[in-house]
Amino acid sequence: EDSSERIGIGELNITAIDVNPPVISNTSLSVSETESDYTVTFEKATDNVTAQELLVYKLFSASDEEDLSLENIQNQTPEDEGTDVDQLTGTGNAGEFKFARVLVEDTAGNIALYDIVEVKIEDPQITLFTVTPTEIEMDQEENRTVNVEIEGIDGASEKVFIASLNTDIVTVSVAEITGSGSFTINSLIGDGGFVQVEVQSEFSNQIRTIDVTVQEYEDIEGGESVEQQFETA
Repeated sequence: EDSSERIGIGELNITAIDVNPPVISNTSLSVSETESDYTVTFEKATDNVTAQELLVYKLFSASDEEDLSLENIQNQTPEDEGTDVDQLTGTGNAGEFKFARVLVEDTAGNIALYDIVEVKIEDPQITLFTVTPTEIEMDQEENRTVNVEIEGIDGASEKVFIASLNTDIVTVSVAEITGSGSFTINSLIGDGGFVQVEVQSEFSNQIRTIDVTVQEYEDIEGGESVEQQFETA
C-alpha cells in the first residue's frame, strides 16, 4: 500500500485540493482595433495556489454576447492564449462588429471571467463621409428646420452618431444613418448664439462639424423681441 494514505504510519503527505478560481481585481477590458485584428488589454489576475506567472489567459469572440458565457466558451478553441501576459490579440474582417471576452485559468482548472467588450474592426472604406451643409444660419421661428445630408464616400456603409454641444439653442434629432441619409436641426425661441453639431463615425474617431448660428429674435426682419412686445402692449 501507499504509505501516504496511512494516517499515523510513516510520513503522512496531504495534498490540498484547489477549488478557488483566480481573483480578478478589475474585470474590465480595453480594446484597440486595426483593419485586420484587435487587441484586448487587461489587469493580471492572482490565485491562492497557482503562481501569477503560471495563470493561463484565453481570448474568445462571438457575434452575440450570449455566446460568450462560460458554458459556451470553455470547450471552444481560443483566438489567442498565453501565460504571464496582459494583452491578447484576435483577428477580424474589415468593418466587422463583434464581442470579445477573456478567461483566466489556474493549474487546477478553475476559471474566472473578465467582462465582455465590444469590438469594431476598422474599415478604411467606411471611415470617410461628407456632411452638407457645414455652416447654417437660422432664425428662431419655432419648429423651423434645416435638413442636413450625410453621404458615405464611394457608397460605403457608414454609420454615424449625431450630437449637439448646446441643446439650449438648437435641438438635433439624434440619428444613426447607414450609407446616406439626413437629420433635422430645429431652432428654438430664446437667445441667439452659436453652436456646433458633431457628426461622428461609429467605426472611427473621425468627426465632421456643422457650425450653426442662431440669430437673435429682434434681428429677424419684421420680428420683435419679447421686451419690445411688452412695451407696445
